[in-house]
Amino acid sequence: MADVDPRIVFLILIFAAVFTAGQAVWGLVRVAGARRKVNKRLAVAEAAGSLETLISELRKQRGLDDKGESRIVVRWFSDLVIRSGVTYDPRRWAIYALGLATAAFLVGFLVGKSWIFGAAAAPVVGFGLPLAWLKVKAGARAKGIGAQLPNALEIIVRSLEAGHPVPTAVALVGREMPDPLGSEFGMLADEIAYGATLEQGVARLADRCRHPDVDLFAATIRLQERAGGNLTGLLKMNAKAVRERAKMRMKIKAASSEGRASAIILTSAPFAVMGILAFASPQFYGDVIHERFIQYGLAGLGTWMFLGNLVMRRRSDMRIGAMAPLQLQAILTWTAVGLITLGVGGVALLGLREARLGARRRARLAGNTVATGKPERSGAVAGVVSGVMRLGDRMAIQDPAQLSTIRAMLVQAGWYSREAVVFYLGAKATALAVAVVATLFTVPWALKGGGGMLAICAAALFAAAAIMGPEQVVKARRRKLELEYVEGFPDLLDLLVASVEAGLSLDAAVSRVGDEMIRRYPHLAEHLKFLTLELRAGRARKDAWAAFAERVGIDDARALATMLRQSEEMGTSLGETLTVFSDDMRSKRMLRAEEKAMALPAKLMVPLILFIFPCLMGVLILPAAFRIAEQFAK
Repeated sequence: MADVDPRIVFLILIFAAVFTAGQAVWGLVRVAGARRKVNKRLAVAEAAGSLETLISELRKQRGLDDKGESRIVVRWFSDLVIRSGVTYDPRRWAIYALGLATAAFLVGFLVGKSWIFGAAAAPVVGFGLPLAWLKVKAGARAKGIGAQLPNALEIIVRSLEAGHPVPTAVALVGREMPDPLGSEFGMLADEIAYGATLEQGVARLADRCRHPDVDLFAATIRLQERAGGNLTGLLKMNAKAVRERAKMRMKIKAASSEGRASAIILTSAPFAVMGILAFASPQFYGDVIHERFIQYGLAGLGTWMFLGNLVMRRRSDMRIGAMAPLQLQAILTWTAVGLITLGVGGVALLGLREARLGARRRARLAGNTVATGKPERSGAVAGVVSGVMRLGDRMAIQDPAQLSTIRAMLVQAGWYSREAVVFYLGAKATALAVAVVATLFTVPWALKGGGGMLAICAAALFAAAAIMGPEQVVKARRRKLELEYVEGFPDLLDLLVASVEAGLSLDAAVSRVGDEMIRRYPHLAEHLKFLTLELRAGRARKDAWAAFAERVGIDDARALATMLRQSEEMGTSLGETLTVFSDDMRSKRMLRAEEKAMALPAKLMVPLILFIFPCLMGVLILPAAFRIAEQFAK
């Protein structure tokens, strides 16, 4: 047997020792992290001297005041901090943001050899990086809440079946469950022990979690508190619904993982190529990086890739009923919005003096002083609106069928006023007038410079935007509301089932459900309020539900109206019928979601070819193209 080099043996032993020590340290870190994760609220409770101090400290860490209200002025940032679940300390966060911005400025200045690069990098890193981190934490926390909530509901159900009161069951979840849901239910138990009602506590729980499944749980608790019923049975149905939703999310994630992974890999390819080139061949970009052609080219490629990522993000949206990205109609829509805004602004400027004079005349006739400032601006806006309404009156449509179609379209878009049709027609007339004026100014200007084709394209664009723009604006808003309706309809059905099982009539259940859904789905709740008013006014139930389905404008609402009409005619059990319909609709949503997930790779193929591959090729050939062009220039 050949002799073994002692140095090799020594190196192997050193490696084994270092590896073992690293594994031990990593294990200790993971155990400590797990203990900290499980005992986050309990650690605060040990340091707090009283229950009041505990609640105040827990709320302070979440960016809330002593009353549970947000201390952060900016609403969207407050929501992000609350959803992330991180400890909020304004001073420390300001220091971190300032430090990151300073470091980014120095790196940008040293790498780019210009203060412009540093000034551009400082806000992106100083503010963008903390926001991105908060978004990542919020997403991870939302996934954790969705995964833990069914088990938490099972713990509550078992505790209630054992004869424990609701506060005891909630406190048990706070002790037994890890973060994030353990601390949240622990805070709920603390607030109830401090004197808050169960209804108030679950409302604050929903505000802190900002999760649709928690919102459903809170709404179920509030319905049971107001209407009565078997809370254990309601929570069992709630747990079943939450498990089905979690199952659907996991199936969608598994089915779409291939397309998402491909998009991530190919999107990161240009950056990976630039990094490899920077290390393997520094002179490839090092000799030409300061040239304007290269800088503008890289900026253009970055912008193009950014647009491509936006398109892929929209296409990878797995929400049922999500809108398709980047259509020609969308471009015309935003163009029309710009034209309408320009037209309204011009009318406002031209009519401002007349509006002020009219306000003064009305004030003198009424014997009041002339209002200044804000009231005058309100008068100007009123004058613009009045002008648009007058145009709409002159374009009044006599055909009842066409008028009904327009009114139904506006109602589905969220405009319920009787004057909405007149204003819509006036807006179309305003857009057409602006397009005509813009064309009259654009065409002679373009023809003077010899741009006849440019003039024709501009005129065609203005005409298309004026004709199609207002209608597309309405359709875009309608599609946005349809997405809310589709997302909120499962909650609507689950809450209807819970209300009916609690002993409420269908009409009373609709009223209760409308009150519970107003925070998360305000427009759908508004339609439920309309339905309640129609039922109270004495309208037949089948007619009221049919009108509700037409206002909402989605297939699920029409199917629900048909099912309720058949149930009323046949005399079947309403609770069982709603339960069967809810299960059937959930299965259909599962199939639609799986279909969208399976089609994701094909949807991402076109944006990858149009946006990502050109950027990858541009990174490779841009310096070579510059050098070739420089040689030809000589």
